Amino acid sequence: MKKALLNAVFWLSALVPIGDSVALNGHTEAPVVLVAGYASEIPPLSARELRQLYLGVPVIKEGAVVQPLVNRSDPELFELFLQKILHVSERYYDRQLLSRLFRLGSVPPKSFENEVELLRAVRESTDLVTFVEAEEASLSENIKVVQVLW
Repeated sequence: MKKALLNAVFWLSALVPIGDSVALNGHTEAPVVLVAGYASEIPPLSARELRQLYLGVPVIKEGAVVQPLVNRSDPELFELFLQKILHVSERYYDRQLLSRLFRLGSVPPKSFENEVELLRAVRESTDLVTFVEAEEASLSENIKVVQVLW
């Protein structure tokens, strides 16, 4: 009986359309991009490289160590990033970073609560990347889009 119920729930959930344009709490989801400073030559990153990067594993692209900055200025954007790119919950993400710190001594990516400070830091370096809404990236000077995330 339990197996039949689980099967029914599975198939019903597969039939319910899940729109890509609806985010948390029913807000419309804006495109999100990975950005770097204008002088940066960081190429697009694979899904695996992005996941490694934000989980604290060093990623080297074209001879440079890419450094991630975590955008926590918008809690919904951060949660969507964790879900869509890293495929983890915030609790799991924080635990992973703490675990890596204690086990391997790896420093977690720097987080920013203020988007202005975040973009200033990205602007001033050639090896830093972060994620922001595409509209914000287009309005920011000396910032270039590395790739579209969603």
